[in-house]
Amino acid sequence: MKVYFITGTDTDSGKTVVTQAVLQHLADKGLKTLAMKPVASGCDWDGTRWINADATNARRHMTLDCDYGLTNPFAFEPAIAPHIAAQEADVSLSLEDMLQHFERLVALNPDVIVVEGAGGWLLPLSDQLMMPEFVKAINAEVILTVGMKLGCLNHAMLTEQAIFSSSVPISGWITNQPTVEPMARSEQNLDTLKQRMASSHLGSISFDANWQNLALGHLINLPD
Repeated sequence: MKVYFITGTDTDSGKTVVTQAVLQHLADKGLKTLAMKPVASGCDWDGTRWINADATNARRHMTLDCDYGLTNPFAFEPAIAPHIAAQEADVSLSLEDMLQHFERLVALNPDVIVVEGAGGWLLPLSDQLMMPEFVKAINAEVILTVGMKLGCLNHAMLTEQAIFSSSVPISGWITNQPTVEPMARSEQNLDTLKQRMASSHLGSISFDANWQNLALGHLINLPD
């Protein structure tokens, strides 16, 4: 079984778009997939529990089924940093608890689990726990989402360095255009990233207001 962890250069870089594209790509290859959004803040009450839009979108594109609580075990209402949301809800986010939920997904025998992070790479989950510790514990390969906007060169290279420093493998990076208008000199910035990033460029996704209804899997190329 393979595990991909989708992180981003920052919040709103396009992790959810890339998660969808990766799940579609894997489905096109005939693989059995499950998705996970282990921690999410900014959720809506559906009458029985808190539901996160990013997790719901990922569930639409995985090929196996499971209870929502396995996809998104820790969901919080306010759209704030998850560790603060957890503190305010009097919830303790521990590595042991997160791994127990992950192992329940593993028990469903998928070929691949695609895990979408929150915020950027160095995300605090509690006073003692950071997201990279969870990523390392589940033996995931990281796919970095680069939001193509002013500042992305610095953010992309720093994030890649931080991932390598965490001793976690990187499958590569995918560029995403998060706004209607592309950033100035978009192609030149992409060329700069291709020259300076140590990992591989796996594809590019352009802005589309209807991206949730589009087939995006053909836009990326994951290594076998």
